[in-house]
This record gives sequence, structure tokens and C-alpha cells, in this order.
Amino acid sequence: MTLHDASGLVPNEALCRMLSIPRAFRPEEVDRVLALADARQPVEGGVIPGSGPASRRSSEVRWLAHDDETAWLYDRLAMLVHTLNGQHWRFDLGGLEPIQVARYPAGGTYDWHVDLGPGQASLRKLSVTVQLSEADAYEGGDLQFPDGPERLARQRGDAVIFPSFMHHRVAPVTQGERWSVVAWVVGPSFR
Repeated sequence: MTLHDASGLVPNEALCRMLSIPRAFRPEEVDRVLALADARQPVEGGVIPGSGPASRRSSEVRWLAHDDETAWLYDRLAMLVHTLNGQHWRFDLGGLEPIQVARYPAGGTYDWHVDLGPGQASLRKLSVTVQLSEADAYEGGDLQFPDGPERLARQRGDAVIFPSFMHHRVAPVTQGERWSVVAWVVGPSFR
């Protein structure tokens, strides 16, 4: 294969687009997710090695494995992702990793990072966050992107979907606590 001058190529701006979907989940669905999370043991939120220059995370997470009790949530996320992926990115997708429910108390944060990494994390294509807290239940704690709006997806049930290679962070929570679903959609290696 011969590589040629790339100056004539048109940038694919849609590739680095994040989408905010207001009220993607109904209040009763959010309540069901919180009940599922409440029944799980919390653990300290981890960081993917090499996912960011100074990745620091202060949160707790609860894992929701795919089973009879959580199948509706996996199906709901898959339907949402399938529709939006077909309209925007057209990535080859294969399935969802185990779903995480994250709790960021006052002082909780997750510095700038990407959701890609070694091993299984190298297959991540799209990341999904669903707001579980009421907008006024906490201060700070915004999901942020370097070139994105300062504040998005603050209403209960709002979702944000973005390519897993995009830098993002959860700004420090200054008061209250922020709850969210975090899911990663995987697929075959990029080609």
C-alpha cells in the first residue's frame, strides 16, 4: 500500500461528536436502576491504566451484571445506542460490558481520561452516561468535554453518548452527591 498526501481529505467531524439525549430514561426506569444499585455492594471506582495523563478518581461504583433482573436495562441501552450509532458513527458494535452505577459524593471526581485502554477496554467504541440524580441534588460534578458545553445532561434520565476515545471528566462534586449509569459498548477492533 502506498500512502499519499492527505491534504485533500475532508475531516470526519461526526467522529468526535457527543450526543446529549434529554429524558432518555423515564423516572420509573431511573428508580428501577437505583433499586438495582442499592442491592449491590459498593466498591471503590477504578481507573484504566494509561487512560489519561493524571487520571485520578474518587467515587464508588456498583456493578450490574447482565442477568434476568437487569436484562431490561441492557436491552434499553442497546436500543438507544443502536439507533444513535446508525445515525451518527456507524461503528461495528458487538455488545455491552457490565454496567456500572457510579456515586460521586462531595469531593468526588474523575479527572480527564478516555475510556479506552489495554485488554478488554481496547474494544470500547461508545460510552454512555445516564443521569440518575435530580439536577439540584448536587453542585459541581458535571460531565465535561474539552470542547463541549460546560454543562449538559443534568436532568434525571438524561443520557450522553460519545466515542470512547474522547477525553472527558467528571468535575469535582462540591455539594451533595451525583449518581449515574456508565456503560461501554464494545465491538471488533477499528479497521
